[in-house]
Amino acid sequence: MMGEKNRSRNELEQMSHDVRFSILGTLTLTCGDRNVQVGSPKLRVLLATLLLSPNRAVPLTRLAMQLWGDTPPEDPRRAIQLYVTRLRAALDSSRDLLTTVPGGYQMTLNADQLDLLRFEERIDAALQSTDDEERVQWLHEALILWRGEPCEDVPFHDSHFAELSQLAERRLQFEEDYIDIQLRLGRHTDLVPRLRRLTAIAPLRERFWVQLMHTLQSMGRQAEALQTYALIAARLADELGVDPGEELRAAHQQVLAHDANSTASACAPTTTCPVVPRQLPPDTARFTGREVYLAELDKFASPRDDSARALRLITVDGAAGTGKTALVTHWAHTRCDQFPDGQLFVKLHAPQSPPPTPQDILGALLRALGQQPGDMPADLDERSATFRTITAGKRMLLVLDNVAESAQVLPLLPGPGNVVVVTSRHRLRALSSAHGAERIELDVLRHEEAIELLGRFVGRERLAAEPGGAAAVSDYCGHLPLALVLAADRLADVATVRELAQELASEDDRLDTFTTFADAQTDLLASLDSAYRNLKPDAARAFRLLSLWPGSRIGVPAAAALAGLRSRDARHLLNYLADTHHLRRVTPGQFALHGLLRLFARSKATELSGPERTAAIRRMLDWCLHSAVNAARVLGDDLPFRSVSRQPPAVAATFTSEAQAIIWFETELDNLGQAVRFSAQTGEYAHAWQIATTLNEFLERCAHQVDHTPLLRLALTAAKNDAGYLGEAQILALLAHNHLRLNRPGQALRLYQQHLAVLRQHNDTGLIGTAYGNIARALTRLGRTDAAIDHLRYALALHRRLGDRRAEARGLHLLADTHMRAGRPAKAVVYSQQALTIRGCIAERFDAALSHHQLGELQVALGNHEKAVVYLRTSLRLFQEAGRFDHEANIMTVLATALRHTDNRHGSGHLKRAVQNIAQHDVRPAASPHKQICNRG
Repeated sequence: MMGEKNRSRNELEQMSHDVRFSILGTLTLTCGDRNVQVGSPKLRVLLATLLLSPNRAVPLTRLAMQLWGDTPPEDPRRAIQLYVTRLRAALDSSRDLLTTVPGGYQMTLNADQLDLLRFEERIDAALQSTDDEERVQWLHEALILWRGEPCEDVPFHDSHFAELSQLAERRLQFEEDYIDIQLRLGRHTDLVPRLRRLTAIAPLRERFWVQLMHTLQSMGRQAEALQTYALIAARLADELGVDPGEELRAAHQQVLAHDANSTASACAPTTTCPVVPRQLPPDTARFTGREVYLAELDKFASPRDDSARALRLITVDGAAGTGKTALVTHWAHTRCDQFPDGQLFVKLHAPQSPPPTPQDILGALLRALGQQPGDMPADLDERSATFRTITAGKRMLLVLDNVAESAQVLPLLPGPGNVVVVTSRHRLRALSSAHGAERIELDVLRHEEAIELLGRFVGRERLAAEPGGAAAVSDYCGHLPLALVLAADRLADVATVRELAQELASEDDRLDTFTTFADAQTDLLASLDSAYRNLKPDAARAFRLLSLWPGSRIGVPAAAALAGLRSRDARHLLNYLADTHHLRRVTPGQFALHGLLRLFARSKATELSGPERTAAIRRMLDWCLHSAVNAARVLGDDLPFRSVSRQPPAVAATFTSEAQAIIWFETELDNLGQAVRFSAQTGEYAHAWQIATTLNEFLERCAHQVDHTPLLRLALTAAKNDAGYLGEAQILALLAHNHLRLNRPGQALRLYQQHLAVLRQHNDTGLIGTAYGNIARALTRLGRTDAAIDHLRYALALHRRLGDRRAEARGLHLLADTHMRAGRPAKAVVYSQQALTIRGCIAERFDAALSHHQLGELQVALGNHEKAVVYLRTSLRLFQEAGRFDHEANIMTVLATALRHTDNRHGSGHLKRAVQNIAQHDVRPAASPHKQICNRG
């Protein structure tokens, strides 16, 4: 993320909120919509140690103990500083979350950013509540945050064992409280699977076994309760050599003393037992991860006070291959106890097969419930009513798999008291809005889950031997479960994981790996094609065109230009494609194509005619170019405007403020870079170099330390291929600016000289003066001030001859700057005042602010502090009026110095405000050419 220094404090806080940490399980770090890999073991230890003590200072001694134990390096403080620097780099725009405090470091976080804090927040709420319903809800929200043992993948030193054990114990304590409350409320059916998991986690914790026995007894399952007692009694004897405790023995006696009639079968000998269907497909033994989604299903499906009257409806939607059916099937198998009246499963659509009719489906459901064919009505409405009547008041699960639209579901809904889970590739809005369905949107696997899934198929040892190869295969599969399964199958035919990664690296052939001609059910390409063929024609066309977009994400205006549509129509199609999971919503108004879907869309783009494809590319590149030109002009850079000859499209973005332009550049910078590369590769050379010229002013302000040399080199080649000198000259200048920003004045000087040579060759006197000024900047940075002054005098003469007053003022300003660096502040004042006079005459507010700032620093250097205060305050006002707060910190720093020398008590306040400004805007203080002079004064 670049350019945060131009954002407000609220925007920076919002960006920090986009960073989320999880430690109640594996350690994960998420920035916005991407997972950040903290791969180094030492770095993971550092991060986890800080997160285990959020909002508290962690001493260096403790950090050193966790990182190295009893064998620290020679300089542990320096080593920790290096790790902290790397960690801040991983945090990117939210690096301010990690602060240096006396004697150590601190992570400052809120509950939205760390699951441990959310856990504690909800536990506190539960402890303060006196209402069981409210308490159990708070406990539920706290406990679903746990995904395993805390920081289970972090190689901690032994000294952390006590802290982690205490945290795990705290979780188990509140699990006990949660179950006690549920038992008091009479909610037993959901507890058995939970207690079985807990007894597996803590097999010697007798309280969980007691609760399991009470739960089974309350459900009329005395035999299982007695078996449970026998199991824990045997384990205690074998592992500890002790008898069950008093509470366990009491629970055992309670089960034995229970009335035998309560354990009798629900079917009397003179009646026929009702049919209890068990139609779930087999569960997969290799199911991996998805704890968050399983917890959501638990939450939405759990009984409530109105469970006898209400129907619980849940939709699970996601793209083809995300594992919707596998998720629901696995969840249903592990929650069978919740549905004692049976589980029904209906597949509504399979690839290359027509969907069954609602009458046929209802007929099959009624037969599964024991209805005789002769007793079934033929009419759809009557069959639907019969199904609702038979199922009313029961506790059954109905899974409707692969639904195409909401209308398919409505006739198949059972009576109240039951749970229906619907899977679909589409977002079924009607079920949510009109029928109160709870929605779960299934995404691809997290990186760790993807690696784990591969390991379950091919063996963890094989993956561990080639960790880089496994990560590459996972990334090429886009973390899509079906793609990962097919890749694992392909590993049986190749020698190494790295070999498969190299095979998948080819975008042209990658999709072939995921094609299984023998099995349409697991053929990813067939699944993608089936979903594509169900799109509306205009959406299918938009999907094909989107594959031409070179960036990672696209907004509505760009999509409208690409497809030649009005923004309203483009927004409708993008939302439709997102609802059908052909696109992913990244942020409001911003969309992205999944990696494999992009390749699939590209394969379908061959259906575009040549002229249609060319016209779409031209519209797209014209939008990028002219939107960027408009943004650059608002920032005060008119060079791109002068050099671009193409007619602007009507849909190009426009801006009314510098803040809007900067935000747009920040959002689109990656896309613009990709557009330059795409243009150069496809022969659209004019677009390539012209788009590159629009970036200079933004990079000067907001991306000082970012090296764009490779991109600009590509633009330079395109400019030369465009057979025009102007593009070559401008890109040479931008390359030089880039090196100067990165403090490489020697390389910048050589490029500025090449830039001048091109202009001289074509006798472009209008730009030759500017070229001399640029050479002078590089010479000054190299300490060659006399040579710089000679170049500036020549440049100034050219500007005056051409009558270019603004360029003349800029030259005078640079002359003043160079004389300051040479230690001649009095002479610098003369040139700076001349520049200010010209800038005042031509109403250049921003340039006038620069001159006032320069004169203020010069007066400080000369000891004229009263004059300096006047100049600096004027400069501060002009910059603020222009919205250029990036200069504020430097001005206030110098102003504080001047005020101290005038015995003004406000000096320290200005200095404090300068520090706050630097922190608020992440301002890199501009290198002041007057600093040495001020120090001498």
